[in-house]
Amino acid sequence: MEAEFAYYTGPAWQEGNAPSGIDRDAILHLVRRNLEGKLVLINGDDREIFPGIRVYTGGRHTYASAFIRTAGNPVYVLASDNCYLYRNIETRAPVKTFAISDYSANLKALERMISLAGAP
Repeated sequence: MEAEFAYYTGPAWQEGNAPSGIDRDAILHLVRRNLEGKLVLINGDDREIFPGIRVYTGGRHTYASAFIRTAGNPVYVLASDNCYLYRNIETRAPVKTFAISDYSANLKALERMISLAGAP
C-alpha cells in the first residue's frame, strides 16, 4: 500500500518512533525496487490489483496493513496479518499482536473480511 511505503520510508525512522518488526534492509530493498521502476504501489481501499483480485485496507497491525479477496465461486479472503488463527474469527477475538488501542480496528477488519467472504 502506498501509505505504508510512505510511512516506512520516512516518518517511521524519525526520532521518537521505533518501528518494531520492520527490517531496514527490506525497506532499502523496496526503495531500490521503486527507483528501478519495479514496484507498484496501491493507493486506497477496495482496489483491483489483478483481474478478480481486490485489495482492502486492514486493521492497521502495521501502518496500513491489507488483505485480499478473490472473485468467483468460492470467494477466498487472504487475511495476511489481520487474522492469525481461525479462532480469531470464531470468537471475534482480536489478534494479540495488535496494540490494545487497535483492537477495535482489528475486530472491524475481521467483520469486514467475513462479510466479503460471505461466511467465516
